[in-house]
Amino acid sequence: MQSTFDSVDAGPRDAGRASLKSWLWSIGVGAAAAAVLYAAEPGINWLLMTLAVGVALVAVERPHGTALRSRRYRAVALVVVLAGAAAVTDDSAVHVLLLVAILWLGALVACLAAGLPPASAGPGRLAAAPFVAPLLIAREATAVVGQGVKNVGTEHSIPPMRGLALALLVVAPLFALLGEADPTFRTTRDELVRLLTSLEGLGRAIFAICVAVALLGYLNLSRRTAERGASLALPVERIPRHTDVERLIVLVSVAALFAVFLGLQVSYLFGNPGAAVASGTTLAEAVHRGFVEMSIVVALTAAVMAFLDRDARRGEREGYVRAVSCLVLVECLVILVSAYHRLSAYEFAYGYTEFRIYVRLYVGFLAVTVLLLAVELGRGMDVARLCWRVSVAALAALALLGYWNHSAWIVRTNAERFARTGQIDVAYLAATSSDGLPEIVRVLPRLEPKDRAYAVARLCERPEYRACTGKSDLKSHPWYEWNLRRSAAAQAITELSHENP
Repeated sequence: MQSTFDSVDAGPRDAGRASLKSWLWSIGVGAAAAAVLYAAEPGINWLLMTLAVGVALVAVERPHGTALRSRRYRAVALVVVLAGAAAVTDDSAVHVLLLVAILWLGALVACLAAGLPPASAGPGRLAAAPFVAPLLIAREATAVVGQGVKNVGTEHSIPPMRGLALALLVVAPLFALLGEADPTFRTTRDELVRLLTSLEGLGRAIFAICVAVALLGYLNLSRRTAERGASLALPVERIPRHTDVERLIVLVSVAALFAVFLGLQVSYLFGNPGAAVASGTTLAEAVHRGFVEMSIVVALTAAVMAFLDRDARRGEREGYVRAVSCLVLVECLVILVSAYHRLSAYEFAYGYTEFRIYVRLYVGFLAVTVLLLAVELGRGMDVARLCWRVSVAALAALALLGYWNHSAWIVRTNAERFARTGQIDVAYLAATSSDGLPEIVRVLPRLEPKDRAYAVARLCERPEYRACTGKSDLKSHPWYEWNLRRSAAAQAITELSHENP
């Protein structure tokens, strides 16, 4: 069977049999994960491991060009892009979001490997992927490992197993002796002895086994038989229910409601209601009031329109339905533009924060969703395709958070606002993540002496930055924990310690 997600041949085979290539890749990636991921901070190690898993997938499946363009391999590419962001940003909150997105995409890839077709990859399937994928992988891994254990005692497996045991018995003492003749060998030998005799070594071994078994299950899952894939992938045939009259009534009602709402608020939709004399409304109250509700209304409206069109029974009034749908979507965009304008006015008055950046991205994501819905309505609704594109838009927003140094932008913009108004929140400035630390060091000379001293004191109180007081050194990181902005922050702290001995 071949789905439009993947073009991978899945001929009949014994479910418990795994190829030697799958075993070797799984063991190798598991060992590498134990070396660079176990108890390690996010950095280039995330990128290296996702690349290793992607290469293992391609090496085992050997897909042709059409399969490489399938949605499953595009999802793998997205995982690599998100993992690369972990080597750029040092924002712990963004790291958590990146980890959640990577795990969700990995689960989706596993479900697609099991035969999930695009026709059934709607919002329910996408949401259930993190819960379904571990069960699929565990079942496949159990079968493969069980078959491998049975094969250990066979006539063909005894010579290589005995050869490995003999090689270990010969190489181990030779390696120990050479450790006395070479410092690199000595360091490696001592580190191996330390790991083998400590709880850390046990933890790394367990971690390596878990990663290897999970990857082994996934690699074999992707080669399942057509029958097993079909059992997961039977699309549901939908019967058109909603006539053009029903949809027209709903859409006209929503359009009228939005028109009244926008008309009643035209006096301050794009203005500053808190600036009106005797208005009784501050700018903060005006921005916060109804913002969440307005965004929820837009999201619910988009969802209702998508599902109405999915089960639509086309009729002679379809042109009117399309026209009213366009009107509703335009009204949704006007509401979002208004919300964004309010937020911009609020930031201009009170300053810029990380949370307000998140809100900006959320409003932008909703606007992109509305535009994607408009495209689907124009070409014919496919809910699974819409859900995938909306998911990609959300992941793109997350990648933007990782690659764009928004913390530095916040510091820089607040400094420009300080030059303009003389107002700045020094406490928030000093609490900025390490992504923005180099920009803080550049901004410090422009502050008042009292504010500058307060910011330096707050920075140097943080454990990771105590080097600027001379009390401790910055923590040294192994090469696989290298992070672009963490390195820049370390350099900035060094400069700060020289300026403030």
